Amino acid sequence: IGEVWAEMLFTLAEALIEKHGFESNLFPNDEPSSDFFKQSSKTGERIVPRRGNTLFFQLVLDGIKIQRCRPTFMNARDSIIEADEVLTGGENKCVIWKSFAKRGLGKSASVVGGTPWGGGIRKEDYSVPVGVC
Repeated sequence: IGEVWAEMLFTLAEALIEKHGFESNLFPNDEPSSDFFKQSSKTGERIVPRRGNTLFFQLVLDGIKIQRCRPTFMNARDSIIEADEVLTGGENKCVIWKSFAKRGLGKSASVVGGTPWGGGIRKEDYSVPVGVC
């Protein structure tokens, strides 16, 4: 399971880097720099990593903070999408959906008969919700 999820996250990281560029420093100096951060269009006060790789880490960590216990792939995907909505006002919603859909975790992906320990029948989906992009 971890290998599949890691590939999905790698695809997302690459897409965000393509859109926002790459930052060689994962951590900023003590003082927020305009080169490293930008203001969030949604919250007004929270700063947002400017480059794709650092933004990726922030979105995944923010998503982990809000996802339920024992998340499915779909729960984790939805939490990352929600984290982007909170942090950037949904600026990357299309990129995120396309990245997950590319790996079979599109809008209609599902697991029938799953348990917290695995099992069930997985249904892949490669579509993005209408109106997202």
